[in-house]
Amino acid sequence: MVSIKNLLLAVLITCIFLPIAVFSPEAVSNYIVSLFGIRYPEPPPQRVATGKRELADAIQAMISEEDVSERLNRLTTRGSRVVGYPGHQAAFEYVMEEFNRIGLQRVSAEPYEVTSPIDKGGSLKVQGESHSEPLYALWPNLARTSTLPKSGLQAPLVDGGEGEFFHFNGKELEGAVVLMSFDSWNRWMNASMLGAKAIVFIGTDTTTTAEAEQKFFQVPLNVPRFWIEREAGLALRQRLSTGEKISVDLRGRMDWEKHTAHNIIGWIPGQHPELKDRVILIDAYYDAMSVVPALAPGAEQACGLVAMLEMAEYLAAHPPDHTVLFLASSAHHLGFRGICDFLGKHARKEEHFAKLMTDPIDIRLWVSLDLSSQTDEFAVWNGTTSFYFQRFATPLGKLFSKLGKELAPLFELSPARALVDGINPPSGMAWNMFIPGGKIKTDSEVVLTAGMPTLAFVTVNDARFKVDTPTDRAEYINVRNLTKQIHLLTGVLSKALDDPYFLPDYKIDMKDRMRALKGRLLTYPRRSITPDRPRKGAVAVLRMSYEKSVKGVRTIFYDMANDEGEFYIPGLAVRWVGLDAYYLDPETGEITYAPDRGQAARIYKPEFGMDFWITRATRILFPCIATDFYETVDPRYLTKLPSLSLYGEGNRSPQEYGYTLGYGPDEPVGVVFTRPGEKLKLTMRSGAIGIRYLLLNATDTSSVKAARGGGFIASTHGAITHTSYQAAKDMWTLDHARMSELKEHGIEHYRLNNLHTRAREQLTLAEDARKNLRWDAFIKHSRAALGLESRAYPDVKATQNDVIRGIIFFMALVIPCAFFAERLIFTSADIRWMIIGFSGIFVVIWIFLSLVHPAFDLSNPFVILLAFILMSLATFVISLIFSRFNQQMRNLRTEAAVIHDVDVGRISASVAAFQLGIANMKRRKMRTVLTFTTLVLLTFTVLSFTSIKSLLRFHQIERQNTGSYPGMLIRSKYWAPLEESVLDYARASFSQAATVAPRSWYASKSKKHIRVQHGEKSANALGIIGLSPQESKVTRIQTCLSEGRWFHQGEKRVAIVPEEMAELLGITKEDIGQAYVRLFGEQFRIVGMMNSERMSDLDDLDGEILTPADFVLTDSNVFMQMAQQEKREKSGLEETDVEIMEFEHLLPANVLIVPYQTLREVSSPLQAVAVRFNDPSVVKERVEDFISRLSVVLFAGIPREISPEGKIGRIAVSVYSSLGHTSLRGIGNLFIPIAIAALIVLNTMMGSVYERFREIGIYSSVGLAPVHIAFLFLAESCVYAVLGAVSGYLLAQGVSKVLIWQGLLEGFTLNYSSLSAMVSSMLVMAVVIVSTIYPARRASQMSVPDVTRRWKLPEPDGDRWRFEFPFTIAGGEVLGLLTFLTRYFDFHKESSMGNFYTEGAQLSVELGERGEGFAIDTTIWLAPFDLGVSQQVRLVSYPTGDHDIQALELTIDRLSGDVSSWRRCNQRFMNQIRKQFLIWRTIPSENQQEYQNEGRSQLESEQNVALAD
Repeated sequence: MVSIKNLLLAVLITCIFLPIAVFSPEAVSNYIVSLFGIRYPEPPPQRVATGKRELADAIQAMISEEDVSERLNRLTTRGSRVVGYPGHQAAFEYVMEEFNRIGLQRVSAEPYEVTSPIDKGGSLKVQGESHSEPLYALWPNLARTSTLPKSGLQAPLVDGGEGEFFHFNGKELEGAVVLMSFDSWNRWMNASMLGAKAIVFIGTDTTTTAEAEQKFFQVPLNVPRFWIEREAGLALRQRLSTGEKISVDLRGRMDWEKHTAHNIIGWIPGQHPELKDRVILIDAYYDAMSVVPALAPGAEQACGLVAMLEMAEYLAAHPPDHTVLFLASSAHHLGFRGICDFLGKHARKEEHFAKLMTDPIDIRLWVSLDLSSQTDEFAVWNGTTSFYFQRFATPLGKLFSKLGKELAPLFELSPARALVDGINPPSGMAWNMFIPGGKIKTDSEVVLTAGMPTLAFVTVNDARFKVDTPTDRAEYINVRNLTKQIHLLTGVLSKALDDPYFLPDYKIDMKDRMRALKGRLLTYPRRSITPDRPRKGAVAVLRMSYEKSVKGVRTIFYDMANDEGEFYIPGLAVRWVGLDAYYLDPETGEITYAPDRGQAARIYKPEFGMDFWITRATRILFPCIATDFYETVDPRYLTKLPSLSLYGEGNRSPQEYGYTLGYGPDEPVGVVFTRPGEKLKLTMRSGAIGIRYLLLNATDTSSVKAARGGGFIASTHGAITHTSYQAAKDMWTLDHARMSELKEHGIEHYRLNNLHTRAREQLTLAEDARKNLRWDAFIKHSRAALGLESRAYPDVKATQNDVIRGIIFFMALVIPCAFFAERLIFTSADIRWMIIGFSGIFVVIWIFLSLVHPAFDLSNPFVILLAFILMSLATFVISLIFSRFNQQMRNLRTEAAVIHDVDVGRISASVAAFQLGIANMKRRKMRTVLTFTTLVLLTFTVLSFTSIKSLLRFHQIERQNTGSYPGMLIRSKYWAPLEESVLDYARASFSQAATVAPRSWYASKSKKHIRVQHGEKSANALGIIGLSPQESKVTRIQTCLSEGRWFHQGEKRVAIVPEEMAELLGITKEDIGQAYVRLFGEQFRIVGMMNSERMSDLDDLDGEILTPADFVLTDSNVFMQMAQQEKREKSGLEETDVEIMEFEHLLPANVLIVPYQTLREVSSPLQAVAVRFNDPSVVKERVEDFISRLSVVLFAGIPREISPEGKIGRIAVSVYSSLGHTSLRGIGNLFIPIAIAALIVLNTMMGSVYERFREIGIYSSVGLAPVHIAFLFLAESCVYAVLGAVSGYLLAQGVSKVLIWQGLLEGFTLNYSSLSAMVSSMLVMAVVIVSTIYPARRASQMSVPDVTRRWKLPEPDGDRWRFEFPFTIAGGEVLGLLTFLTRYFDFHKESSMGNFYTEGAQLSVELGERGEGFAIDTTIWLAPFDLGVSQQVRLVSYPTGDHDIQALELTIDRLSGDVSSWRRCNQRFMNQIRKQFLIWRTIPSENQQEYQNEGRSQLESEQNVALAD
């Protein structure tokens, strides 16, 4: 029994310990726990230490630099994290794993789709060799990827250096693959403009965001671009440098695809029973971005995610009182698609979107993390600078700033700088000054548009130079800085999450402003006018600003259409967007469908407003060929041209076409889309200036029609290369044909000929340079030719238009001339014969002019005739309508108020005056003929001896200051940024003959601080100026250095500090060359120290120092006026003004100096370009040559004298501009003929006055005023003037035609300008009319024997005025007149709008000593009513005793107001009464009888009432 027990015990022990021995105790334990469902009691969660020291120790114990470094390596070594690439999926799996490992609850992943360009791989293989090097495609140009045909691209390889034109010299680029340095800005465009088929960039160990952003455009340019690793690229460059000819086989493919991305969610429940219901969301993104999508390690972009994971691990171990929701989102760099998807499912407030949510979450505060590592400073921000939203976040900003100051010392951080309040920046700072470049895109900005309280923690004073580049690797991360930020951020959030008063009570509910776009991409079926065929796979492209990328965040949103052609783009906060769409051929990568801008698709506008929460849009695509073109720069103002017109067959817009122009000043390119086989021509214009750019493919100058060119046949995808040369050549060809046509008619233009000839010379030089492969000279001369010819082009067109305008003006004179001639020659009584005579004379003149005037050859003569017929008919109809309308309004007024008015009838009076003048001319035929002949000869003389000459004049204003170098300075008049094309043109024009030095500024217009740090010390700069190594050769700025040296070529992270700033930073002279300062998150080595006093004395050519302008000291109104003026000048609305306002500048002691290119890499603009010529003697010639093709203002330093040894004397400074100048010559030679003609006309008209003495008396006796009599003679002189001017002009044109026909005008130019026609005609007419003024005045005086024609009021007797009114009336009319006046006074009852108002008027019978009459009694208040003048008025009629005539007596008694005001106001009142008497005379007799009957009835009714009483 015992043995059995022992045996069983042994078996039991063996069963228990054998598994433990074979496996492990932990494995057996876990198996038993799971088998029997055993649950261990959960340990109580660790609470956050209440003391600050304990909190810091706990955080530092859990978060170490090693942990941070390990996470960074894990995220950045698994491949590209761009959505759709393997590294992105690996990052998703890693975050999911970490969320679960950390112990977050309810961990889940929410999928959504994202469209992105996927690099399928590429290679470069030297032909004849087996080895190939991998190529990586760059980010697409808008939608056009770097896909090559499946057969690849076989082409010669050319070394393009850094893309400068002189780097291409001696090399044929047409059809070549160009090898270039990556750090070459946007100069890869130079290679493609000269015909390169693809660009291969040599990889670099380190580059910048700004360089990356210059490698792709917002226009679908068909230029495949690739990245090759540095070693392979340099090896190819070395082989090419030996002269080896290399041909390569390129393969590459990049496709737009939709991939699934995920938002990863994890929870930490709050521990407080009440606070746990408040959800605080903390988010960071786990995707990355790079200009080379396949190479996107995104180390700096991973810092926020690393911080969130470390924070989540700490908070999971130390749960806070508030509930925390952690969100790891993706597609941050692709339109914030992850954030938008999360909001759409969980957190929208707008009613429409709220209904679509699947799992609403009440999020009380959203916190975004956007950290980087080059500084240990970060700020709390609320995603906007709007004051409206700052009100919500101000308490939070102050809270976190306070916590940061308390905890920072515990983590060895500066209390003042470690955590900055970006919502309420410290004094002297602004949010954009914390962010070098001024812009950053955080998730919080998107969340804010959805109406949710939000914060962002953002690393500040870090330019994030490596973001969006393939070199953003973990090795460049400053792990120590990042770890310190994570420590402090974890500490302040941990404290805040346990604070019951953490979340403020928001008094205002923020609005959800986020919208979405849903659309369709359709094409037209072959035989239908309705677009209903979806274009599956097309890529919708949504643009909202000129920015294409902000620190790697693409501001262009993409989405690929599904099978129904539908796309959806959420998360839009702007109200105006631009939508395009493209379909790329799967085989070749070419764009084969593009948006249609033709007539049929114009209802589907590419730009539209987001007027609805979900706006619906449709874009029509059509099958197309893409053609690139370049240099879309206005050659006069060096700004990008904004407007394009496309023409096809017959110079009409094609039925289907499209185009896309580059956005922003750095993209002077465009792409046009046409049907395959279409011939295309294009023009570009800028504002009111007109056409500045032509591409016609013109070669024939034999006629204007031929010179319009045959267009470029769009048979295959390609480009119009050598664009500036082609544009200059096409413009020159068209101008030459037009000028030849003008010359055939004896029309020439001096300024135009000069510009045209110089342009031809430049084109010839460009052609020679192209043959010799001297590409820098080719571009220089091509641009010079384009600048000259583009300035001549409007003159050519204007000359033609001016000739046509001249004939139009003259034909306007022909209309009255034909009327006067008909009256003078035929004088038909029948209106029909009158019209026939008028029309016949008009047509005869028109036919004669069409035979002798060149305007009819330059334009269709029937068009001119039709225009005048239409103008005449329109004038007649409009005048008829207005006259009928006025008559009807008078009738309505009379019917409504029984108030009559009178119209003087000026037109009819004028016609009568002209007819009387013509009648007088017919009576005195000989005098008329002689006077007419004199005026004809005068007109002929004026036309023959005057000329209109147009010159190119240089407007030069010499300034008082002395120049510091022989050369010129190009800048805006009000210090606005310049476009990149200014520097490009300056280098192309002067690089071989001068030193060109660009300048850039980085400063706040409100003088906010820029922090510069050296060790523990810091200083605040007010501005930074970027200068190039060439500056030392231009201004000799190195003489201002007290220690050290100037910049060397290629240096980027170096700086020169002023002595005052160096003292603040603790930098001594001995430290120069060894000390470093931290700026923009980078270390800059100090290579020099600047003496501020010397710098203050170094004036540029404009008399101002080199530091940034101090805009605070500039009147804002003056500044705005200058900006508007310069804008109008560039639009061609005003001539260029050379008046320059001087600006104050920042003191050099407050300004840091860094290399120019470094400052451009933080998005600082080009501010000025200085040019110093090697040969001082050619400055004036070079400046005038340059300014002759531009319409800009520049400062020129021109030496007054140069010694034989080459020493330069005083350099005079002038402000230069050029403008076209038109002068009227020969007018001084016409004084004697004009004087003779004037005397003849004066004698003629004086004789006419004295001969018509009796006639004048008759006119005066019938009531004509002197002014009317004077007008009779002026009208007669106008007839002379019009007939003489027209006849003289016809004679001059006829004689000129005969002389040209006989070949007698060789070397002479004729005067056909509109100015000439106007001046000659107006001069003759002015001579005639001025000569008639004195005779007309004499005639008016002869009509008035009494000089006192105006009736004067008698003097009042005290407060009573009684006098007989100077007006008599027949006894039978007197009752009607007084009834009319009674109604007039009643009309002004209770009305204070006129000259008086009354209490009404009473009509009565007056029985006096002189007989029976009538009376009107009324009380009147006179204007102005504030004087208080009132009076009793009584108007009485009484018989005179002669022929039943009645007189009128007026009695006025003053009731109130002072006497002087009473007398003065009554003068106006009397004039009103006199006018009513005159109006009574104009009233028809039947209306007068009505007033008579009305008065009789009124008196009878009053009499009956009196009898009844």
